[in-house]
Parts: sequence; C-alpha cells; structure tokens
Amino acid sequence: MKRLMKLWLVGALVLASCGIPEEQHNKVVQDLENMKQELAATQQAKTDSETELNAKIDELEAKIAALEAEKADLEGQLNNANAELSMFQSKTGGLEKALAATKVELDELRKAKVLQEKRLAEYRKLTEQLASMVKTGKLQVKVRNGNMVIQLANNILFDTGKTDVKRTAKRL
Repeated sequence: MKRLMKLWLVGALVLASCGIPEEQHNKVVQDLENMKQELAATQQAKTDSETELNAKIDELEAKIAALEAEKADLEGQLNNANAELSMFQSKTGGLEKALAATKVELDELRKAKVLQEKRLAEYRKLTEQLASMVKTGKLQVKVRNGNMVIQLANNILFDTGKTDVKRTAKRL
C-alpha cells in the first residue's frame, strides 16, 4: 500500500509538471481579468448610452406630440380661414354683381338726369319766351307729371267764329 501511495504521488507530480508553464498561465489569467474589466466598462458605456438615447427619444417624442398638436391647431385655423375666405368670396361675388347693377342703374339715372335737365332748360326757355303773355294773363304755363301744359285764353289763337290763326298768334 505504501508502494501504491508512492506511485500515486509520483504520478501526480508528473502530471503537475507536464502542464502549462506558470508564466503563461498567469498571462492568460491576467488577459482574462483585463477582458472582464473591458466587458464591464463596455456594458456600463452601453447602459449609459441607452439611458442617454432613451432620454433623447422621450424628448423627441414629446416634441413630436407638441408639433402634432400645433399641426392640428394650425389645420383647424386653416380650415376656419378657408371657410371665411369662401364666405367672403361669395359675398364679394354678390357685391360685385350688385355693384355692377348699381353702376348700370346709376348710368341710366345720369342719362335720365341729363335728359330731364335738357327738358327743364327747354321749359324754362319757353317759359321765358311766353313770360310776357303770362304776365298779361293771356296764358298760363304749368308742369304736370313731367310735362309742360300751356293753358291759353279762348281768344288768343283764333278770333271768335274763325278758323284761321291770328297773325299775332303765329309768332308763338
């Protein structure tokens, strides 16, 4: 049994001495530790980046929501403005038609006024010409319904019982 133990001890020593050199082992262990530290730093940087990016995403989503609300408000204002524009355009169209009709009517009234003024000037001229007869009472000039009416005494144009116009009346 002692022999077996010795054999076993010798086998263990042989196996231990056949392994990887300690310096190489320590280098691999050190590289492993360095890699673990780099991995931890990278994971921390990733977590920090994710946190920062999530904050930016939240900020941008808030801006998007605000802009969408502003867009909806502006669309409502645009719709109201378009409705008002349509209303004003329809009113303007009606007003333009009314203005055109009023201009036509005004032109007609101006023409009628010019004709009326001419007629009035003719009436005044005739009245002036007949003024001496009006003063003597032989004739009366009146305007009825826009027409001049001359009323003559019975014996102005004709002598009693005659059909020929008097010489004095031919001057009229």
